[in-house]
Amino acid sequence: MSFVMTILIFTIGLLLIIKSGDIFVNAAITLAEITHIPKILIGATVVSLATTLPELLVSVMSVAQGSIDLGISNNIGSVICNTGFIMGLSVLCMPQTLSNHSFRNKGLLLLFFTGLLFYLCRDLHISYSDSFLLLGCFLIFTLLSISEAKSGQQEEDSPTEGSVPANKEKCFLSFFLGAAGIIIGARLLVNSGITIAGVLGIPERIIGLTIVALGTSLPELVTTVTALMKKEGQMSIGNVLGANIMNITLIPACCSFVAAGHMTLNLQQTSFFPTPVSSTLYIDIPLALLLMSLIILPSLKTKQLKRYQGLTVLLLYFAYVYVIGTH
Repeated sequence: MSFVMTILIFTIGLLLIIKSGDIFVNAAITLAEITHIPKILIGATVVSLATTLPELLVSVMSVAQGSIDLGISNNIGSVICNTGFIMGLSVLCMPQTLSNHSFRNKGLLLLFFTGLLFYLCRDLHISYSDSFLLLGCFLIFTLLSISEAKSGQQEEDSPTEGSVPANKEKCFLSFFLGAAGIIIGARLLVNSGITIAGVLGIPERIIGLTIVALGTSLPELVTTVTALMKKEGQMSIGNVLGANIMNITLIPACCSFVAAGHMTLNLQQTSFFPTPVSSTLYIDIPLALLLMSLIILPSLKTKQLKRYQGLTVLLLYFAYVYVIGTH
């Protein structure tokens, strides 16, 4: 296959994920509203799971094909992109007051789970026991979301009109078509991404952290832009927090199971360290933790998300992309 055709397939995969992700999210939200699921449960579980599906599929498929570096780097790269670019953009465009405890609870869980992932990866290996621990963390997040929904911390959404009709049959059809499109787009993205990396001599980690990570984060970006246009900034923030928690807990666990408990982090020679180290462990995860801290920690005291926070994480994200692209 020619290089031009590979680029074309990669582009088709990206576009397919964008459109299918949009259809899938709209259908999931509409179906949830038809069944009268509260707003917090929609944003924290249905929408987050829907927008995280591309990262899950790309990472699992990459590991299944033996490209473990692409799988784990796409996963962490998506967290960095979600926090630095998407959440940074949302906060910069729409600073807001946080009126309930949902942001605090999920923010602290996200910081703790990310620190736990760093701790589990110290031996450069995610084992079966590590995976079950991460799945336990995901279960805690899910139960917390359900508990918050039942306690009525956020008011229930009224059904809204969207691009997906309220007819249940059409919603189900859109739901499954969107999911199928995401699966096909993810496979195209993985296969062509690996080929491009090989032809250009670019490490799979770099491809996963940048192009593939941004591509699989596009559903979150689409959701964020839509939420901003509708003046629903907190829905956008909640979606990104939920998606990041799933990226940190659910996806590494699934990848480890696919790798039969042999999910290992490779060593790379970088200009930042005298000897080969795991860039995922010593650069990518710490950066993700830093970006999250800059968004979450100041807001615990002020109960606000301010423009300087969004601008700071945006600048750090672009600096990171520049550095890994030139080193």
